[in-house]
Amino acid sequence: MQLRSDDKSTRGCGDGCINRASRYQCAAESYPCGERCSNRQLQVGSTITTAVVDCGRRGVGVILLEPVDTGRYIGEYVGEVITCREAHERALKYHHEKHSYMLQVCASEVIDATRIGSQMRFVNHGCGPNCLVEKWCVRGRERCGLFAARQIRAGDELTFDYQLHCFSIRTIECL
Repeated sequence: MQLRSDDKSTRGCGDGCINRASRYQCAAESYPCGERCSNRQLQVGSTITTAVVDCGRRGVGVILLEPVDTGRYIGEYVGEVITCREAHERALKYHHEKHSYMLQVCASEVIDATRIGSQMRFVNHGCGPNCLVEKWCVRGRERCGLFAARQIRAGDELTFDYQLHCFSIRTIECL
């Protein structure tokens, strides 16, 4: 099904884009606005500068090196997509390690970024997070991006709610 862009001007897709509302990213070659389309964040990549830093007893974390506005795409959470059952088994294997990096995508899937992943795997948990994880369909594949939940200042540590429902973790330290 061909979905349409709502804005064929020089600006590219706007907030009314049917794809954006459905969390489907546009394919530049399929839409009138082409490369100008602003609904291609995960395909194009982020221009936001971040740094991995020591966060004391929480291990490492990620800070912004520039201010970011609400809704801005910060980066993609990348790793191996596995089932909750496999995630639980791996969590037992990783128990001896100080940190593991898993993100629950839905009720049955987890992204394991412990062995390989992007810088976003180092973003710590927060009960009042400044980032949201959004799942988007990009060229038929589901991908997860971190977006600013509010304005974030340069130097602030990035956080999101881990929502580890398929793990038996009751308490996670809030930042």
